[in-house]
Amino acid sequence: MLSAERIAKIFSIRVGSTYQPIRDFSYSIDHTIFGARYLLFGLHLHNLLLYLVIIFLLYKCLFRILHSEKPALLATAVFAVHPLHVESVTYLAARKEVLFGTFFLLSLYLFILWVEKGNRWFLIASYGSYIISVLSKPQAVTLPLVLLFYWLYFKRERRIFLAHIPYWIITFPGVIYFLFFAGTTFLKGNLSYQGLHPFIIVYNLAFYIGKMFLPVRLVARYQETRMVSLPAGKIILAFILLAVMVYLIIYFYKKNKIVSFFILWFYVNLLPTMGFVKIAIQKADRYALVSSVGYAVCIAYLIGWLAKLIKKPSAVYILTGSLIASYSILTVQRNDVWQTAVTVWEDANKKIPGDYLISIQLGNAYIAYGKFKEAIPPLYTAYDIDTTDENLLGNLVAAYAGIEECDSVIKYANKLEELLPPEEIAYYNSYSIGVCYRKTGDIKNAERFLRIASAKEENSKELVVARIELANLLFNTSREKEAIDILTKLYQEYPDNSKVAKELGICYYQMGMREPAERFFEKYLELKPGASDKDNILKAIEQMKKDRRWK
Repeated sequence: MLSAERIAKIFSIRVGSTYQPIRDFSYSIDHTIFGARYLLFGLHLHNLLLYLVIIFLLYKCLFRILHSEKPALLATAVFAVHPLHVESVTYLAARKEVLFGTFFLLSLYLFILWVEKGNRWFLIASYGSYIISVLSKPQAVTLPLVLLFYWLYFKRERRIFLAHIPYWIITFPGVIYFLFFAGTTFLKGNLSYQGLHPFIIVYNLAFYIGKMFLPVRLVARYQETRMVSLPAGKIILAFILLAVMVYLIIYFYKKNKIVSFFILWFYVNLLPTMGFVKIAIQKADRYALVSSVGYAVCIAYLIGWLAKLIKKPSAVYILTGSLIASYSILTVQRNDVWQTAVTVWEDANKKIPGDYLISIQLGNAYIAYGKFKEAIPPLYTAYDIDTTDENLLGNLVAAYAGIEECDSVIKYANKLEELLPPEEIAYYNSYSIGVCYRKTGDIKNAERFLRIASAKEENSKELVVARIELANLLFNTSREKEAIDILTKLYQEYPDNSKVAKELGICYYQMGMREPAERFFEKYLELKPGASDKDNILKAIEQMKKDRRWK
């Protein structure tokens, strides 16, 4: 929810984590408007509306750059239905993509309006839009380069060159923060930075060109590009493709500057994700959102060239319609894949079976949906690759805890303890390990892990569950006073929690302390009048009242 405190927290700079406050602010707006009940609908609606704004702004920009309605409309249509954009719109965590894309294009459009009309307010608004774009996602830092090439290609005026300089001034602190302080550059787990290797950069560029022309076998997580796994043939083809594209940039600079400019646009807007800096994910469909504008314009001009060449309008209409229709069908199919985390990672696992990161994500998705048994095979696939990933071991503990296989829980708990101090093990794992030790009769380790879980700063529901479990353990090992103390403090903190009231009633009842037992049982039924064990509790209360009368 939005509040002054929440807004201040969103916009405060934090070292070691991504700084994308506009994205976080937009999520808070959704929560405020739609509430918890309709939040999912609101999040999807917001993403879709932003994408529609991007399409509108793109047409406005292209119309002014191309000075022609038909290629602007055609390029916008190709962009709008391209399957590579599904991830940016449907994947809720990719809100930053559509946000930065919206304000990137808005900044560009306002700059062009300033160039054409000379109104300084357009320029000031463009600077402001660029700041918002950078604060949505650092990938927006390519806009100054785009504007530099815009000046070089179309408007070589001194005032335009000078006006674009402030964009670089805005960019500099953002780049410094991203390179040295943002958490996205601190790789963890099985991720590794391959370094600034020209082969990898060229191959990744070729990868995006291929996905643009033929957007099939799209996945949520592509395999990392590693030199050891790159065949020489692919490297050679990638360099040939790059050479062809460089040739086309130079060739069209003389023949058709618009085509040359938008080929450059394609490359320039991919630069931040090409391997020049450390990022956790090397390749992703969403990285190409703004870059794909270059592809869409080139396709529009290619279709225009074919129309002049074959001089058969019907054939051109069929070609254009077929392209847009095929992209639309692929977009609908891809959107179906993005229905849930399970469908996303099942699809990825089918296309790239045995991949370490995909296997982990599939296992995590199954756990999140309560499919613990299904989670184990993909997690084992990842475990065969890396046995020292603490997050993976924690996931195996969670999966086996879900199917109540305590021997396996304890087995992976021991491996987890070899890598992490027990205090650093996640709450759910600590709790599950403690419960399993208790079930297997290892009271010492059960108490150790339940105390760790009880000390975690988790939400109230989890805190109550862990402390109740600890109190039960203590009570059943003849430490009634300590158990009562834990439950009493818990009750003071959460007086409306029916579980705590019930547990206190049971403890006092078993200790023969009828009056407090009766009081807490009555409180339990007051808090939970429809309890399944209501009849048994009422019988116990009635019996205690009879016992008191006899006395």
